[in-house]
Amino acid sequence: MALCKGDIAKTKMVLDTLLFGKKNCVALLHYRHAGGIDSGCTIIVRMVYEVLECECPEVIVALEEMGFPLSSTLLLWIRQSFVGILSFGDALLLNGILIALGVDYYVYFTVAILRHLQPAIIKQSSLYRGLNGAAKAHFPIRDVRAFRVVDALDY
Repeated sequence: MALCKGDIAKTKMVLDTLLFGKKNCVALLHYRHAGGIDSGCTIIVRMVYEVLECECPEVIVALEEMGFPLSSTLLLWIRQSFVGILSFGDALLLNGILIALGVDYYVYFTVAILRHLQPAIIKQSSLYRGLNGAAKAHFPIRDVRAFRVVDALDY
């Protein structure tokens, strides 16, 4: 709510411009429906799932085996614009890229982060299976903070 000094109408207008502006991908415009800010975020999460199914389906399988709610984690990341998730410098760089190049880069970088986390997720899943689900699965948050936006630019 700090955006636009707490003015909800202005915040919605700014986020709509960022999410659905001229520079953004045609697919997202095609998916758009009425429903406000959260609908844009859920559309991005859906698109991340579509790319993950092709790029690294083993991540989805591993998270499902652990009963881990990836969609709620992704919604949190996107709603926070990756601030508090990545290092502050990386979050600033990522948000600058998103503003300059469009919202489709949310999808690309979120998938890049999950690809970066893939070894940790697979390891956590195998440990979880080894304990027959007796222990709670934890998302590898330390590994998320180790992600560097500059390293993923070529992706």
